Amino acid sequence: MTLKPHTRLIIMGTPSFILPTLNRLIQEKTQNGDPQFDLVAIYTRAPKPAGHGLELSYSPVHKAALELQKTYPQPFEIVTPETFKNPDNIVKFQSFKPDLVVVGAYGLILPQAVLDTPSMGCINLHASLLPYGRGAAPIQRAILDGKKETGLTIMKMDAGCDTGLILKQKSIPITATTTADVLTKQLAELGPELLMETLRENPSGSKQDDTQATYAQKITKAEAQIDWNKSAEAISCQIRAFSPIPGAFTCFKDKKGKIVRLKIYNASAFDTSSDLAAGTIIRADNKIVISCKNGTLELTDIQAEGKKRTSGQEFCNGHLLNVGDTFLSTGK
Repeated sequence: MTLKPHTRLIIMGTPSFILPTLNRLIQEKTQNGDPQFDLVAIYTRAPKPAGHGLELSYSPVHKAALELQKTYPQPFEIVTPETFKNPDNIVKFQSFKPDLVVVGAYGLILPQAVLDTPSMGCINLHASLLPYGRGAAPIQRAILDGKKETGLTIMKMDAGCDTGLILKQKSIPITATTTADVLTKQLAELGPELLMETLRENPSGSKQDDTQATYAQKITKAEAQIDWNKSAEAISCQIRAFSPIPGAFTCFKDKKGKIVRLKIYNASAFDTSSDLAAGTIIRADNKIVISCKNGTLELTDIQAEGKKRTSGQEFCNGHLLNVGDTFLSTGK
């Protein structure tokens, strides 16, 4: 996997996670000033109808690729196959004759015929310290599991689900206030330099210890509803793992008896105990504090249904919550 000038490059990704790496690669130069990479194609998930008008919604990578086509010095193609089970899609991929394929949160399984096409292999930027967190949602699962650190793995892809050789890793801390969106951006920013270090050093890679592997299943909306009978620490992890999407939520009755959904985007857990039942509001003056099974939780970033997103302190000014009110264990 020796770098050469004008390495033919394919990028595969769907959310914005891969974009910092894409931007770095297309700007990279050799010592002689030649382009290190020639971008020949960007693969991303196909646009889908969305909203009331069912207009096509393009992925962040697709949008960035359309803009890049306006300025990139040579033509490249944007490709959006629904699947690689169609042999024609494999033939098209092979027609680009890539030397290197860089993948980050693409969303489609790559068959062996695709993996075998580039001479330098398919390199994946995976947002966990493998073998922990194989699968679709490693960032959310790391926070949800209460991990104190996670990281980025540069991996040579094989036919398994995130089972390939580990080429390089870098870790970063998860703090008591780290949310999934913040962590995603931090890990994305690690990608460009860590990938270039990997390509320059050309490590042989190390096998993963399958006995230590965990699988980070895709998150569901059903997981986002808060159970106040859990510890404050566990609920804080849940809130931050699902922030901002889909958004952890609870429900309460307003003054008219209407059930209102409250999304919570960040919260701080404390060891202080309360004799009140779990889910009871114990403070609602300049901050909102809730009793949990173990400890208490301050809600710092919230949004009531039909209202704007705001801080806990600002929310108190609306007098929607009162001391003694209890959040509902079930809701819409």
